[in-house]
Amino acid sequence: MNNGQVIAVIQGRMSSSRLPGKVLLPIGDEAMLDRVIQRVGQAKTVSKIVVATSTDPSDDLIEDHCADLGVACFRGSLHDVLDRFYQACAPLAPKLVVRVTADCPFIDPDLIDQAVNTAIEGGYDFVANRLPPPYQRTYPIGLDVEVCEFKALEIAWKNADETYFREHVMPYLYESVDLSNGPSGLRTGTSKFGFSVAVLDHVENFGSARWTVDTREDLEFANSVANSYDLSNTNWLDLKHFLDTKPELTALNADVKHKTLKEVDHRAEAPILTLFTSPKPFIDPHISLIQRNAILSWMKIPKVKILLLGDEVGLAEFAAEHGLTHIKDIARSESGAPMMDDMFRLARERSDTRFYCVINADIILFPDLVRRLEEVDALPERFVIFGQRYDIEVTQPIDFQNGWDVVFKQRLLGEGELHRPAGSDYFLYPAACYQDMPAFVIGRAGWDNWMIYHARKQKFAAIDASAEIIIAHQNHDYAHLPGSKPHYDHPETHINIDRAGGRIVTRFTILDADKRWVGNRFTNNKWRLRSLWRWVESYPYLRWGNIKLSNRIWRLGKIIGIYK
Repeated sequence: MNNGQVIAVIQGRMSSSRLPGKVLLPIGDEAMLDRVIQRVGQAKTVSKIVVATSTDPSDDLIEDHCADLGVACFRGSLHDVLDRFYQACAPLAPKLVVRVTADCPFIDPDLIDQAVNTAIEGGYDFVANRLPPPYQRTYPIGLDVEVCEFKALEIAWKNADETYFREHVMPYLYESVDLSNGPSGLRTGTSKFGFSVAVLDHVENFGSARWTVDTREDLEFANSVANSYDLSNTNWLDLKHFLDTKPELTALNADVKHKTLKEVDHRAEAPILTLFTSPKPFIDPHISLIQRNAILSWMKIPKVKILLLGDEVGLAEFAAEHGLTHIKDIARSESGAPMMDDMFRLARERSDTRFYCVINADIILFPDLVRRLEEVDALPERFVIFGQRYDIEVTQPIDFQNGWDVVFKQRLLGEGELHRPAGSDYFLYPAACYQDMPAFVIGRAGWDNWMIYHARKQKFAAIDASAEIIIAHQNHDYAHLPGSKPHYDHPETHINIDRAGGRIVTRFTILDADKRWVGNRFTNNKWRLRSLWRWVESYPYLRWGNIKLSNRIWRLGKIIGIYK
């Protein structure tokens, strides 16, 4: 079958935990990825090859390398490999999908064809030439081939929830399968979730041989083979016979421990950041569009959990479509708007992460957010991060494939306008902060000013991240609000202002940050005339509770033109 119904996806990334950059390291005189591509390309049943890597900047090298080779490259989630794998296949809608990893330079194309033909002839959902322990393997480690129906892969993508399901792609399909002997060299059975499974066995058991590249010892083994064996010969049995005469080669990596199925990358074990929001109804076509764009951009960020709060029209369907956590019941104001104290409470109750971020549902984030946060040299125990946004007109769905973030960020910086430093559209903070949130009404003015005021009042770092964390606000009208008026004209804004502590609190903006995010450090803010004046103006209120003196300094600033 080579009529476009079978695609092979080669999975690889530069940020390997045990041997970083391994996929582009040389095996003999060629990069390992090149050798894998060549061998998979010799399989008669495969009609197209796609290299699936991540959106992490380190994998720019893989994308560039594939471009030089003329091989298709898809970029997706760093740690949710199942999502990356599925998204790489989805646009092609194949009948069958072959999974091969980029650290197997000795993969045999005949084994790929055997697995594909077995799947076709037997009508199996999943076929492999090995399963992890406790199942016995008979082929050397590094010749692993997995084939599945695309429809089965889609079911796994929608339903798999264990971390090792997401990282290792296929386990959901063969979980707890009870295998029995079938035709010669074949074990078959039905998995826990009802998939028909077939495992190909070799008549002799060579399962202890190690031909993969996951460590320095493996790399030394592979290069030693390349220096003494003709790698153009893809027949694995010929290689096995050769190695039988060279025990000194197999000894090079004989002591390497192979990773187990449930031994996942520690970076993917659990989210560290919860993004929570209460979207508007998915009724107005443009509001629906920009909310989809925004939330789908958050899904591209590694190690985040997304909470969608409320029962607005279309929200439950959107959450179900994308496998996101949806919390329907939430306290509301007299006008029916969600209450922010309940949002903050629900976020803590439903997600136990190190950091939280309340964010507006029209804000596009970029995949490097968590990575940048983790790279900061020393995070204080208490802080809040916020920043200015870029406003941009967006009228089409964003295509979240193949470096979308680079393309969109370039457009944003070229076409977008930096919003004035009044308020913020996101606040990122550790669990130690904002444990007692006033009963603000979302979508009304005042609460965002209070977030900055509260940090300054409680003397924890208020950090302006405008220079380091770029965010995009997709422009929209206010038709969703009563009377189609902007939020600052809404009666409930006055409720928010009262609960914040009065209008003096609404003067707190990004200008009141006392720290800036620069590179991998939080540094003291640089004083400019306006921000210095704000410090002088706010000091009497913050330190002494003297509203009158602060108001007088504010009026003086208006007179002399500080605030234009």
